[in-house]
Amino acid sequence: MDSKFKTAMSAKIERWHPWVISSVIVCIAVKLHDIYPIPNLNKEVLAATINISTITIGFLSATQAILLALENKRAILHLKEVKVYKNLVSYLIDSITWSFVLAGVSMFGLLFEAKDTFAFYVFCYYITWLFVLLRMA
Repeated sequence: MDSKFKTAMSAKIERWHPWVISSVIVCIAVKLHDIYPIPNLNKEVLAATINISTITIGFLSATQAILLALENKRAILHLKEVKVYKNLVSYLIDSITWSFVLAGVSMFGLLFEAKDTFAFYVFCYYITWLFVLLRMA
C-alpha cells in the first residue's frame, strides 16, 4: 500500500473513531435500557462533571497557549516540518470545545428535577450526556 494512502486512512480513522465509539456505546445503552435502568445522575455527579470539565478546559487552554508561544523552538519547527502541528492544535481546540459542551450539558442537568412524568426527557438527557461525556473522553 502507498504510504500516503495509509496516512490518509489513519487520519480519517483518528478523526472519526471518537464519534463511532461514542455512538456505539450510546446505542448499547439504549438497547439495554429495559434490562439496566438509567442510573440516577444526581446533583453531585453533575457538579463533579462540571468541575472536571472546567479544570480540563483550563489545562488544555494553558497547554495551547504554551504551544503557540513556542512558535520558533526547534521541537515546534520539527512538528511543523512533519505536518502534525496543525493537527495537534486542532485536537487541543476540539478537546476544549467538547469540555465546554460537557460542562454546559451538565449545567443544564442541574436545572431540572427528574420526575416520573418526564421519564422520556430524562432518558433523552441521559443519552445526550453519556454521548458528550464519551465523545469528550
